Amino acid sequence: MGRICNNTVNKKQIQPSVSFIIAAHNEESCIREKIENTLQLRYPKKKLEIIVASDCSTDNTNDIVKEFKDKGVILYEQTERLGKTSAQIAAVRMSQGEILVFTDASTICDENSILLIVRNFSDQDVGCVGGRVVFIDDAKPDATARKIKKNIIADIEQAVRDAESKIYATPCVNGPLYAIKRSSFREIDPCITADDFGFPLDVLMRGYRVVYERDAVAYQGIKRHDITLKRNIRTINQGWVALQLLNLKALLFRNFKRFGYIFFVLLGHKLLRWVSFVFLILLFVTNVFLILEADHFFYSAILLLQTFFYLIALAGLLFRFQNKVLSIPYRFCLYHYAAFIAFTKFCKGEKIIVWD
Repeated sequence: MGRICNNTVNKKQIQPSVSFIIAAHNEESCIREKIENTLQLRYPKKKLEIIVASDCSTDNTNDIVKEFKDKGVILYEQTERLGKTSAQIAAVRMSQGEILVFTDASTICDENSILLIVRNFSDQDVGCVGGRVVFIDDAKPDATARKIKKNIIADIEQAVRDAESKIYATPCVNGPLYAIKRSSFREIDPCITADDFGFPLDVLMRGYRVVYERDAVAYQGIKRHDITLKRNIRTINQGWVALQLLNLKALLFRNFKRFGYIFFVLLGHKLLRWVSFVFLILLFVTNVFLILEADHFFYSAILLLQTFFYLIALAGLLFRFQNKVLSIPYRFCLYHYAAFIAFTKFCKGEKIIVWD
């Protein structure tokens, strides 16, 4: 397996057989566009297998998929609502490709995305590759013609993944587009429904590299704030569940020299962010006590700045700020509120397995 010092990915243009797995649940509004987009991807048709993994869809999703049967699209119908990961694993079992590409029904992929992703697998140390997500509006039928929406938080997240990948490996990928080499794929507990965290982390813990391919692009529509809140609660809760079920703690104590890198990357990339709400609460409460004990201008100024920041966030909730700068406090607080709810649910033993 690769070493941390050997961080250059040996990319070559290769064309292995690919199984393109689309996870879906009640996606009648977008599944047709998704399949048509997939059929138009630049990749040898004889080497591209398309499977739609429907997690107990109750709308017209399955019927729409069946319309493309003559074009080679395969439908897997999960008859019981078991979650995204369960549907993906079932699709993998029936697939034939050397490379497994996972994507969401609401995502539109750039025509060169598969070609750009699979070139990373020419490096034998690479087990998983994540693509880049570009957020767009829904004003036009052609995804590539839609207006790109700037998302500061997503840009920072993807820059971190890019940096980690250049150092050695990143512990997570973007769910809308990522790929795993079949030989490095292993079925995980279906309760780990954060597939874009569970699968890559499992690949990484077994010694393979997980890298970020910036040039492989997937277009994703902007979510409403209420959807974003539910999504953040679900993904963070699933992240805690993944760490628990993959038993990362035991692996670290068993072989810290080997898994130390994973621990420090997870600590900086995920864990500290998931528990930042604790530090924010402590900062505010401590600030109040400092003023009560020592009425100093510095302490008063810091408390005033904190209060002003949270008032702007509250105004953003009430008035739905469209201004990019004014919306930052609101989005910041929204994420940390979601992290608090997700951690609370995890501590209670609640696992959010299904998605809407």
